[in-house]
Amino acid sequence: PREWYQLFWLKFPKFVIGFLVLSAALTLIRELDPPENHGGRFIAREMMQEVSRWWFTLGFVGVGLASQFSTLYANIMRGVDTSKLSACQKLRIAMKPISVYLVGQSFNLLLTFTIAYIMFRNYELGQE
Repeated sequence: PREWYQLFWLKFPKFVIGFLVLSAALTLIRELDPPENHGGRFIAREMMQEVSRWWFTLGFVGVGLASQFSTLYANIMRGVDTSKLSACQKLRIAMKPISVYLVGQSFNLLLTFTIAYIMFRNYELGQE
């Protein structure tokens, strides 16, 4: 049973915790400083919406960019007898899959920026 909890925590998307904390904080702020105090405007919500948009954009762009090159290298070199290879030969063997990985990540990043641009090109700051 303990392994299940560890696996769950390892695979659990941590941003959900941030979302719940932010929701609780906004609820608390709204209760402590109601919009009636500011002529019907909920200033904290407006500020948090802007911050939320930026964090969403950064999160959206950052999906998939968590790269662990040491793990990638270990998987590439698994099954290869490296005892008689020079450093240059090891690098040549490792660079083919790493190059494909980097090209894929670059394409992913370019595609993500393009989609974000298309989605937000008509957005003006201060607009709902």
